Amino acid sequence: MNEDVRIIHGIINELRTVFTELYDVGVGSYYSKRTAQSVRMLREIFGFPPAEHVDEALYQRMLTELSSHKR
Repeated sequence: MNEDVRIIHGIINELRTVFTELYDVGVGSYYSKRTAQSVRMLREIFGFPPAEHVDEALYQRMLTELSSHKR
């Protein structure tokens, strides 16, 4: 539970406009089951090994994807 999770939630919620299968994870600082499921889906979409955590590589890919869709 921290600010990093809030940031991840914000990114996931924005990516939901493109990847509609992602869950609405809210805006809180709690890494919930829905957060883990959405992260697992993103890892699969982007070709990363299956997991329920956000590592640096996934985080950077999420930011890149978000940036490319805002253009």
